[in-house]
Amino acid sequence: MRAGGGGSGVHGQGALSGCKPDPLGAPDWFLPLAPAAAFAFLVVAFAAWRLGVRKYTSTGT
Repeated sequence: MRAGGGGSGVHGQGALSGCKPDPLGAPDWFLPLAPAAAFAFLVVAFAAWRLGVRKYTSTGT
């Protein structure tokens, strides 16, 4: 028998199994949208970075 046996572990009870509700109360249909939202934020941040690099002017020192 393994240490800590007895079925009280958390294996198999991850966020993808649907056993654990979101702590902030987001609905289940909203959770898969997180990767798309992260990618959209990445695109906006990259565009802002490119704009800043394009507009940058050195002080010359």
